[in-house]
Amino acid sequence: MRRELKYTLRLLEHLKAITLKYFDVKNTFISELDDVAAYRAYIRDIIVAQPFYADFTPEQRYLHDLAGVISPVLSAYRTKKRIPLLRPRTGKVTASAILEECGQRLAMDTFHFKERISLFGASTIALIVDLKWQKHTRMEIGRIIRNFSRETQRLLKYRNFVVHGPKTRTDEFADLRSWELGGIFLHDDLWLDYNNEFETTRAEWAAISKDLIRSMESTIAAAQLLNENNIERRAFTFSKLVGRH
Repeated sequence: MRRELKYTLRLLEHLKAITLKYFDVKNTFISELDDVAAYRAYIRDIIVAQPFYADFTPEQRYLHDLAGVISPVLSAYRTKKRIPLLRPRTGKVTASAILEECGQRLAMDTFHFKERISLFGASTIALIVDLKWQKHTRMEIGRIIRNFSRETQRLLKYRNFVVHGPKTRTDEFADLRSWELGGIFLHDDLWLDYNNEFETTRAEWAAISKDLIRSMESTIAAAQLLNENNIERRAFTFSKLVGRH
């Protein structure tokens, strides 16, 4: 995990560093806690407990949205670990169900990750005063999202099939399901063909899941670099509004 999610784990450290440096994480209820405990309590309230988004300050929205990009990565990683362990379940109506569910999960995680990067970009831009640097950051976020969308185009298209239906869209598991139905309704020997198709499809989606993690990781690395550059340039207003004195 540490090797595959190197940049995701690095983002967690980055999140902790900027939270402790720029945000007043202590209050009257947790003033007796050390920095690490106070940070955990603050992150729990902002990210885990998830109060109404409208109740956040712009700075807290930025922090919330930065941390939010991690969740779909962890979900996709769990699915990636699961796929190689799947086995065909011949003779059952639901023979291909688990593999198909894994594909759908990956497609949804891909879309959610893209949307969370976009949300982080919007909350970042909202903290930048300089209009020229706002434009620069907007262009950089757009480039990051386009690169990710290009690398994961197949998954995003499959997500549209799952959400919006089959009209003019590709059903990624149609062939596997056809062999499954053949084994159920036509002849038991067709389960042999189903097994072969299952192995092919599983190997293909195992590769897709690996590529997705790599794309997510490179996107997170790019987003963190952009964030670090903005902080180094002192482009944000939060250093004045919520800085610790």
